[in-house]
Amino acid sequence: MPTRAGWALALTAGLLAVVGQSLAVVEFSVLAITGLVATAASVIARVVAPVRFEIERRDASALVEAGSSTDVVLDVTNQRRWPSPPVTVSDKLPNEEHIAVKLAAVAGRNHPMASMALAYRLATPHRRVLQLGPVTVEHSGSLGLARRRSRYQAAGEVVVHPPLELLRGMVQVSGPVPDQPFDLHWLAGPRSDEFDGLRAYAPGDDLRSVHWPSAARHDELQVRQYRPRQRSHLRVVLDTRPPSHDMTALDITTSIAASVAQSALAAGVMSELATTSGDSTGPLQRRHQRDTILAFAARVLPSDEDVHLRPDPETATVLVTADPQVTHDDAHRHCLMTEFQTSLLISVDASRWGTVDQARAEDRWLHLTGPGQLDAHIPRQPRTRVGRP
Repeated sequence: MPTRAGWALALTAGLLAVVGQSLAVVEFSVLAITGLVATAASVIARVVAPVRFEIERRDASALVEAGSSTDVVLDVTNQRRWPSPPVTVSDKLPNEEHIAVKLAAVAGRNHPMASMALAYRLATPHRRVLQLGPVTVEHSGSLGLARRRSRYQAAGEVVVHPPLELLRGMVQVSGPVPDQPFDLHWLAGPRSDEFDGLRAYAPGDDLRSVHWPSAARHDELQVRQYRPRQRSHLRVVLDTRPPSHDMTALDITTSIAASVAQSALAAGVMSELATTSGDSTGPLQRRHQRDTILAFAARVLPSDEDVHLRPDPETATVLVTADPQVTHDDAHRHCLMTEFQTSLLISVDASRWGTVDQARAEDRWLHLTGPGQLDAHIPRQPRTRVGRP
């Protein structure tokens, strides 16, 4: 279709034709015909010989943390033998926004420069999933009188997960082992009392498990082994019901829940991240499944007041909520803990988040008022360490 310049030239040519016909001025008529022919030729050229590109998106599904940014890269390749005219490549973002980048002429397909990389920086301030595409390529002729738009799917998404808090001792790090490591295994329930055998002592084993008669006979420490734990895995439940459904509160609780779930997974505890609406990652047990937790956390949305998640007595449950009634109503708090059969209840003060430092830690209840408090106040299970006898 004609550009603004093409429409302007066509209208001007029409006026010249009228004036030339009225005044019998041949020169005006010649100029009018020239202008109309130039505009029509440009439109026909765009229709008959459009540019053809192949557009591919690198890293079609990127995983980034909220508050950061990421590079979006599009590879634009000319499929014709001759160079393309200058083009404008526009990538569609959510909320009908676009990012447009102008490219100079792209060389023909047999030329080493037939492919060009187009990159831009995309800010990701909030937790969400950004759907990218389709990509629109607009080109006009050398005279700039006509243009044509071509659409390419090149779909992609950027998964923006909530920021995570590092829980010390939950991941393997180089250097000395901390005196009091963080261990979520205790949340998975007590070990079975059924004796399963003896094995050699390893650093970090509880001295109460040492079998002293065997240690005396073999001249080395032997510890008792027991049957596997009665509970199968750790489930972190995110409360998405009112009043925890506010997006600001939900961003905070999602960050806390994902931090606990992925830290437990990194420590070798089978973990699951779920919501009161019934959505769940399912039990995860491999460390490389960390991205599954992050992608799930990015997609969490508010829900209604109904609970669609059934308690599982075979799992240890950590409930994360922003319900303000938890802090001042003991009966309500105990009701929540009973309803979800929680091993640990974590509540957050979303209205004053980050403005006060008054975290509280009581029996099976942790109340947070700002970032960085989870690692400092979450209940820990110390391990007794001994040297060689």
